[in-house]
Amino acid sequence: MKSLLAPLLLMLQVYTFAANPLQLFPMDNTRWTAVNDNVMGGRSKGSPQITAEGRLHFRGEISLENQGGFSSIRSNSPSYRMPGNGSILLRIRGTNRGYFMDLRTSARQGGFSYRVPFRPTSDTEWEVISLPLSAFRPSAFGVDLPDVAPLDPNAIQSIGFTIYDKKDGPFDLEIESIVFEASAGREPPDFEGVDDPASALLKHAITRGVPLFNAGRPEACAAIYETAILGVLYLPGPNLGPDPEDEKNFKAALKRQADEPSPAEQAWILRRAINQFLERRTRENQE
Repeated sequence: MKSLLAPLLLMLQVYTFAANPLQLFPMDNTRWTAVNDNVMGGRSKGSPQITAEGRLHFRGEISLENQGGFSSIRSNSPSYRMPGNGSILLRIRGTNRGYFMDLRTSARQGGFSYRVPFRPTSDTEWEVISLPLSAFRPSAFGVDLPDVAPLDPNAIQSIGFTIYDKKDGPFDLEIESIVFEASAGREPPDFEGVDDPASALLKHAITRGVPLFNAGRPEACAAIYETAILGVLYLPGPNLGPDPEDEKNFKAALKRQADEPSPAEQAWILRRAINQFLERRTRENQE
């Protein structure tokens, strides 16, 4: 049994990890806004701009007058929800000053965010820095909040950047890309001794595919479902794999998926075929 399922699980894992990188910037239909210390009487200036090259350019000048000293930008989108733990990769260059990346689970959380500090090392050479989601800490108006619940990656609705290093002077930060990369350390499940490996494989695909669909990645979800169905079709039936009627239904679903242009509908076509198979297997096991 293990020799039959090992290549299928490996194939499913490869598709899952290949689908994990999630582009957060550049992203269509996102609007960046500035929130500076003038909301509290300060005089700092800072604003976002999308350059002709498609980069996010955050620049301005920090003033400590009137107890000010910060500038920030943010963008809100339901597509920022992240399917599980991992890291955010920033490709940046900029002034060697102290910045924070901010994540918010509501677009209306004001001064509250989950944040992590970072510092560019060059204003001319591009570099990629990795910010693990586990490193983001709850904070409000610069004060850490240790009693607040940890960040829920699938609830993120806003990403942003803040400069708050208590220094006067100009700042300049260019961001070429923001990518979420899920952790790839999960081991494939061991189906050794499982009485119904086809159902187990399809349930595992649902577990991996649903978070990606909910995070705005229907094409990744559909790829995982397709891989699992193809794997089930390779199993010798009907004891381990599908019976002739199941095989016919799966092949018909794969054909409809190939003809369907919408990734979301592709995922649903395959999910309905999977559900039909699992419901029938459940009824058989109850008889």
